[in-house]
Amino acid sequence: MKLDKNGNVGFSAEMPVPSLASQDHVLVKMHSAPMNPSDCYNMAGTYGPQPDKYPHVAGFEGSGVVCQIHENAPENVKALLGKNVSILSFGTYAEYATTHFSMIITLPENVSLEQGAMTVVNPLTALAMITRAKELGATAIIINAAGSQLGKMAIRLALKDDIIPICTVRKAENVQPLKEEFEGLHYVFSTHDPENFDMLMKETCKAKKPSVCLDAIGGESTGKMVSFLADKGTIIVYGGLSGQPLAGLNVADILSRYCRVEGFLLSNWIPEQMKDPVAYFTFIET
Repeated sequence: MKLDKNGNVGFSAEMPVPSLASQDHVLVKMHSAPMNPSDCYNMAGTYGPQPDKYPHVAGFEGSGVVCQIHENAPENVKALLGKNVSILSFGTYAEYATTHFSMIITLPENVSLEQGAMTVVNPLTALAMITRAKELGATAIIINAAGSQLGKMAIRLALKDDIIPICTVRKAENVQPLKEEFEGLHYVFSTHDPENFDMLMKETCKAKKPSVCLDAIGGESTGKMVSFLADKGTIIVYGGLSGQPLAGLNVADILSRYCRVEGFLLSNWIPEQMKDPVAYFTFIET
């Protein structure tokens, strides 16, 4: 699947096999690749880094088998040859893709390539953001769009670390099933009834004092979520499901209550972690 400079998505029967950019890169024979919201927004030109040349092969992650390494590859890269892997890369919607070894997770034998195709973007994003919430000293966090797969991963990780998740979903019928899915999840509120939603969120947040919000929606929701945060709270914006610019921010929340807005993009986060590769790979393995 490729994208031209006018934003048109098409399919090509033949594309050149990508070459290895360095001795730390590998070639992967792709097996499966999911389509996440980030892929759709990237193809629309509204999310993440944009390609510097076209046509551009779409796709951020996927799974396959390492089929080629550089002739001067170091031993840790040589060890990947023939392995089933999950990768983060640009261009996974193709038969072959290349990636840096730091963007690879070797799949255990009990994980299929279909399952492995989705082990990078959502899991690492959830893990990195919950780790950030812990760094900020959060004992309670708000998670919007909590019924998504990434939202559920964040809930599971928060509960594991004794952080109270305060969750929002769009539809009222999704409230109870989400509570039943996670033992210890007590606070799930639907935005379907705005007046009741505001009351319940204000009461809960006043009692639990969430200091972090994981915001997948953007738009007016961002300002609303900031208003629910405790003083000196942080909202981490990692998605734009609303399709709208950030809005509704109250100046008093930013100036008087010292709340702040952070952005999170996995493709920016990983290179930052690679400044300490030992710590990064320990984090991934854990």
